[in-house]
Amino acid sequence: MPTSVTTITARGGKSLSLNHCGQRHRQNGIGLLLTFVILIVAAGYVLTSYLSPTSIKLAQDKRYVEILNLARELLIANTVSAYRVDERPGDMPVPDVVADTPATKNYNGYAEVKCFDSSKPNGLPLIADHANLRCLGRLPWRTMKMATETGSENDVAGDMAWYAVSANLAFPKCLDYLNSDIFNFSYTSYVCPIDGVVGTPTSLPYPWLTVRDAQGIVLSNRVAAVIIVPGPQINGQSRPPAPNLAGPNQYLDAATVTITTVTTECPGPPCTLTFSNADLDNDFIQADQSPTFNDRLVYITIDEIMAKTEARAGQEILASVQRFRDSYGTYPWLAPYANPSVLGNYVAVTGTRIGRVPFYRAGKQFVTEFSWRVTNGNADLFGTVDTNTLRNTLNLVVTNGKCVWTDTKGINCEGEILNPEPIARPIIAKRTVQIEYPTSWTNTMFAWTLATATSYTTRQVTRPTGSLTACLTTFLMRCVIVRDYDAAGNIIGDGALKGGSGILQTSRIRLYPDLPKWFTDNHWHELALGAVGLGSVPGAGGTCPCLIITLDGSMGRSDVKFLIMMAGRPLAGQSRPSTGPSNYFDSINNRNVTNGQSFDQQTVLTNSFNDRLHY
Repeated sequence: MPTSVTTITARGGKSLSLNHCGQRHRQNGIGLLLTFVILIVAAGYVLTSYLSPTSIKLAQDKRYVEILNLARELLIANTVSAYRVDERPGDMPVPDVVADTPATKNYNGYAEVKCFDSSKPNGLPLIADHANLRCLGRLPWRTMKMATETGSENDVAGDMAWYAVSANLAFPKCLDYLNSDIFNFSYTSYVCPIDGVVGTPTSLPYPWLTVRDAQGIVLSNRVAAVIIVPGPQINGQSRPPAPNLAGPNQYLDAATVTITTVTTECPGPPCTLTFSNADLDNDFIQADQSPTFNDRLVYITIDEIMAKTEARAGQEILASVQRFRDSYGTYPWLAPYANPSVLGNYVAVTGTRIGRVPFYRAGKQFVTEFSWRVTNGNADLFGTVDTNTLRNTLNLVVTNGKCVWTDTKGINCEGEILNPEPIARPIIAKRTVQIEYPTSWTNTMFAWTLATATSYTTRQVTRPTGSLTACLTTFLMRCVIVRDYDAAGNIIGDGALKGGSGILQTSRIRLYPDLPKWFTDNHWHELALGAVGLGSVPGAGGTCPCLIITLDGSMGRSDVKFLIMMAGRPLAGQSRPSTGPSNYFDSINNRNVTNGQSFDQQTVLTNSFNDRLHY
């Protein structure tokens, strides 16, 4: 049977052959169809051969974009959640850098505790705070719980993202608190508070990062973090394996640009300048891809970080109020609006349904009234203090005291008793009391009373009947101390519980929503306003009338029982701290801080309105 061979030569000399038998009796249409199929297959082969380099590049670019976007979203999520111990939302992890001390240097995927010193060769040794602090290294993917297939220490292909962060967010010890008021501050020079001294920031200790475009023009100088995928090595870069791992200059590139407009770097254009992503400064460039530059980067601004962090803070305080309601069956009375920087302005007042949210957290003082009672306790007495006063069978009340919840076992309180026995003891100008529940005590009992239209939710802490021998004669272990002073400030009376059997009970402690340490440490409570609907205040039925929310000027909701409003960054003309609500809240919101029922919300925040509502 005769045989013929059809051969199609592809681009680049490649060929595709197909053997087939020719049979005279078959119809010519079948042969034509077969020939047509062969031509289509061959054409597809030629086209695939021609496009494969482009397809590979497109696939690689897509992969880089996926790496960058995933890293960016995870970094933001980690920053806002702050799930690691002693972190505050808004702080960012230190990069994974080549350490200067271990015998085997490594990129292990974990955040370090120090960053580069940009004034030293190769940035080593590492430092924790200094004017020359520069935080640049590998993305700490293990710390971030990031699943990746490119965690190799060497990473010759350059797939593992690099990461730079402003030291403002990597080392919180130099920025005492972090909230939306940070936008009040700018960087002029390095200033870091003395260790252990907490104050109100007046400036930024470090600058934000700067990112430029391919022409060297600043895209943003308010960058919190930059993420860079470096790409394969070029320009003679070398990426040896451990223990001699390479630094940033073997992964990250530089670009030379000509600036034709007046800028800070180029006061007299044109200027030819080189910007490097590896030179341990705060300046980064997003140049075009070329044989000498293949970095790809994304960045996150402080504006984006703080917007999401403020939203987290708003949800946190709302959740604390909801927990309070779930536990005690009512929303709390609030504190009348006053200067938010004063702790005494967070004392609930019956009848106040719009104002500051009173709060406490374990280990931090809060303002409250309290009373106490001791039975069968041994006592040391001196001067004007007698047993009835020390054990408080007189029903003495501290009206403006300060207490600290130590744990589930007790509460420490202190305060001044006003007008103590003015007739019987006219020489007493001031009487104080200190109460401390030793942490070694167990079996502490709690009881609470529900708030009404004329009272607060309060709590009582009682040490059941038993030995009070933990109240020793040693001064620091006394459980109850009462002191009297004359007008000149001299102690004229002193009494202390030193042990015995019986109980110690502290009552009339106001119950407030509990807030986490990071919330109050970073003064988020100063930016929050609470509001309770008329039908949901203590003593009401829990139904409407409710709060009304207008959205973009139109009716949005009319069934809101409680809301939290976050003030956002200061707008033009606003000055903080302040006693005036107009320095915090906008539009109708700053007028309804006493008896309002309606509050504004806008879908898009602007330069004249940036209140955020949570309900």
